[in-house]
Amino acid sequence: MSEMRNCPRCGRIFVFRGREICPACVNEEEEQFERVRRFLRESPGATVEEVAEATGVPSELILSFLRQGRLIATDGLKGSLTCQRCGAPIDGGYLCAACSRELAREVGRAAGGQEPEQSDQGSSETAREGLVRGRMHVADLIKRYRQTDDK
Repeated sequence: MSEMRNCPRCGRIFVFRGREICPACVNEEEEQFERVRRFLRESPGATVEEVAEATGVPSELILSFLRQGRLIATDGLKGSLTCQRCGAPIDGGYLCAACSRELAREVGRAAGGQEPEQSDQGSSETAREGLVRGRMHVADLIKRYRQTDDK
């Protein structure tokens, strides 16, 4: 059975399909993302505040795009985000590489399994690749759920 929710942005009732906002707000957010993306292509060194002022997109939403990995932090955007665990500057996501590794070790210990192997690089690239893989898995689950829900 489909779950009905109220959109936290506009208050409309919608069928929940994995996104916390209604389809109309999703479309609006996508338009805002495109405005930000176009502006950053023309002005790659712009800061979050400059992008927000030029595009009319709230800075919180721009930071959300960075955290989701939809935007890549370049010169002006670098340092806009901080690790939610230790406060270190990061380019995307929620955790720095060190906190990601530590959290993975803690989860491994709690699950009774072995600790994940240490990579020589230990870079945020490796952590970001893991996040993307996780997102793809969730996206696949949502697609499967939608297919079974439509039947």
